[in-house]
Amino acid sequence: MFLTQQARDAQGQWHDIEDNPSSVCGNSDHQVFLAPGQCWQLVAYAGGQPTQLRARLRASRERGKSQRSDLYSNPFAGSVNPAQFWRTEGHLP
Repeated sequence: MFLTQQARDAQGQWHDIEDNPSSVCGNSDHQVFLAPGQCWQLVAYAGGQPTQLRARLRASRERGKSQRSDLYSNPFAGSVNPAQFWRTEGHLP
């Protein structure tokens, strides 16, 4: 599952504020099954700039490799550090 958060900027545009996790080994890929009635609880970002946040569930691991559309949560009130709109995480596998 590739679930990341997005935030709305002052112009109303949605921006990724997280990168998808990446790995070069197969040990990072595993399956988790939820039983009926179970759910995941996720933590949203908090910062000094109030904005709208949402979660994006990526339909495919590789960009452009799927005919399916990404799924988005309903927007919810939150806040971010303004640098999250321009600063990339820079993770290396």
